[in-house]
Amino acid sequence: HVSSTSLRRLEVNGSISLAAGRVSGPDLKVESSGSSSISVNGSVTDLEAVLSGSCSFDGKALSARNAKLVLSGSCTAGVTATESLDVSISGSGQVTYGGNPKNVEQRTSGSAIIRAAP
Repeated sequence: HVSSTSLRRLEVNGSISLAAGRVSGPDLKVESSGSSSISVNGSVTDLEAVLSGSCSFDGKALSARNAKLVLSGSCTAGVTATESLDVSISGSGQVTYGGNPKNVEQRTSGSAIIRAAP
């Protein structure tokens, strides 16, 4: 478990479970490969997540003004973005988003799914 108000980058490889709480700041970059599980809460202006393999990223409790996600493989991600969301998925990845972003860009290949949270 990590708790930080100045966390700017998370890089996780392999089969790791990580929870980061009370994250705040201008930006956060998350990179994950393998079968890792990441959960983050807090508030940032810009979120960038690059996920590959069969990982999961739970950022629903992390409020981001702008979020950019790049997924490959069978990763899943949940995010909250209020201004813009840019998602690119190749493979069978899934993204669920909240925050009602004003601008949503989607690029998918394979059996990828991008949907707004109910």
